[in-house]
Amino acid sequence: MKIFAPSHLLQSYTLLDALAEISALGFCGSEIWFEHLGDEPPLQAIKSLPLEYSFHAPSWDINPTSRIKPVREFAATLIIESLNFAAEIEAKTVVVHPGHKSNPKNDFSLYQEYLFEFLGRAVKRADELGLTIAAEIMDATPNQLVNSPQTANLLTDMLPTLTICFDVAHAGRFNDPLKQLKRINKVRHFHLSNTTTRIPHTSLAEGQLEIKEILSYIEKEYPQAIVATEGFDPTDELGLVKRNRAYLKSIGFWS
Repeated sequence: MKIFAPSHLLQSYTLLDALAEISALGFCGSEIWFEHLGDEPPLQAIKSLPLEYSFHAPSWDINPTSRIKPVREFAATLIIESLNFAAEIEAKTVVVHPGHKSNPKNDFSLYQEYLFEFLGRAVKRADELGLTIAAEIMDATPNQLVNSPQTANLLTDMLPTLTICFDVAHAGRFNDPLKQLKRINKVRHFHLSNTTTRIPHTSLAEGQLEIKEILSYIEKEYPQAIVATEGFDPTDELGLVKRNRAYLKSIGFWS
């Protein structure tokens, strides 16, 4: 099990400065978010750091399953083109948000064709580039398309090389995350933060979840997995990363 810190935890930093801080703190890798790249990401400098990488494909302000054709086509193209950068940094996994409903009252069936068309295109391109896509299971709210073990397994049954990113806070905000995890096939990648019913993502030490129990299970059942530690604190970004590291040390998951 490898512990990463995502670059977006340090949003106010340049990407290179964020990665340098993550490396200096002793993390073995980082999940680079597309939204952190800027116009000309310093590719050679990124590759020179002693870090492994995963990549979070574009997700802000877009929807690859929109019922409006130009919206979903733009989103799908942006995500698929971003895979070229992921290949350049030799990303271990590419995390993709699978899209959401245009209207939360709509039935899943209205979006199923769009969902499989988009993910099919993305997986095909990833296969060509030697990458592995992990579709992220989103929070259990009515606007999300992939927010349960059933919908996650439907995707991987239809697309054999697709894998799953399990977000512990998404699963654990209103449900037991371990019960959810045990029902999902082909999990490859994890996002780990704590949560409350009021706040979706908190630091590892602050919230309702038993993080040590969850990490113990991941370490046993998914020893090769990447665990990207998350949370949200725009008032003290670096402090959040340090608090997550300190908490991991306190529960025996930092060497």
